[in-house]
Amino acid sequence: FAKSFGVAIDLRVEGAVSRRLSPLVQTTMYRILQEGLTNVARHAQATVVGVVLKHDGTTLELVIRDDGVGFDAAAALEKASGLGLHGMQERAALLGGSVAIESRRGHGTTIRARIHVRD
Repeated sequence: FAKSFGVAIDLRVEGAVSRRLSPLVQTTMYRILQEGLTNVARHAQATVVGVVLKHDGTTLELVIRDDGVGFDAAAALEKASGLGLHGMQERAALLGGSVAIESRRGHGTTIRARIHVRD
């Protein structure tokens, strides 16, 4: 990612993420991460993106945070231009989860995806 797009990645994994998750949960989180990083590469003009994957035993959380230019998240979600953002939210919702997108122009973006996982 750094070589291709000039954006460094800081990756952290916290908690019991070594536990085997269902293929559907794995694929859902992978696709959300993929879309988030694609948005960083295409739009953010970021220099660093932080990715944190946490598992506390009941909830799997993925946080993608960049230091880019930011955008008006509410406006993007209202428009068709936010289709990738809507797709992330829909993927998580299918598993009873959620995706929150926080961004302001000039202040970067944070995407927080949460999915409850069952033992």
